[in-house]
Amino acid sequence: MKELRLIAHNLRKYRKNAKLTQEALSELTGLDRKFLSDVENAKKNLTIGSLSKISEALQIKVKDFFSEEI
Repeated sequence: MKELRLIAHNLRKYRKNAKLTQEALSELTGLDRKFLSDVENAKKNLTIGSLSKISEALQIKVKDFFSEEI
């Protein structure tokens, strides 16, 4: 699924740009670190609620996860 890989790529990119570890993002969002890892590796799908928590923690818009700019 192309969208899942795109979200995975962008999540990793924005998290690293924010200089956050998966553990730190987990603490900010209340989401499990293993879940975040699986999302970053396109192994797990996520809800809009989870995506919203992550975007808030990273101070970006949800739509940014769907951007194909690399």
